[in-house]
Amino acid sequence: MTIITGLVAAEIKLLSRPHKTLTGHSRYPEPVEEIVESYSRKMAKRVMKCAHCGSSEVRKDAWAAWDLHAQQWEVAAIYDHVYCLDCDAETTIVEEEVGDALAPPP
Repeated sequence: MTIITGLVAAEIKLLSRPHKTLTGHSRYPEPVEEIVESYSRKMAKRVMKCAHCGSSEVRKDAWAAWDLHAQQWEVAAIYDHVYCLDCDAETTIVEEEVGDALAPPP
């Protein structure tokens, strides 16, 4: 089983259980179409761009923690601060879907 297949199976299993809403009523999962659409959004390739100049050369601050078992640094937190290398200034991110534009040629 691949990691993606396992994640999909785990989330569908989780969604198949009824759960309580804030008002206390049982709520059953969304129709399959909504689950598929949700996965399509998650799997779509995206590019992060600077809101000022449109460059994809943007960076975010992060906090790394040492993972004893993996013996490597793992990202523990990603912060809101965004910096554009082309503008050489703080910015905000604009997120765009790129679809199959990043797919390798056949």
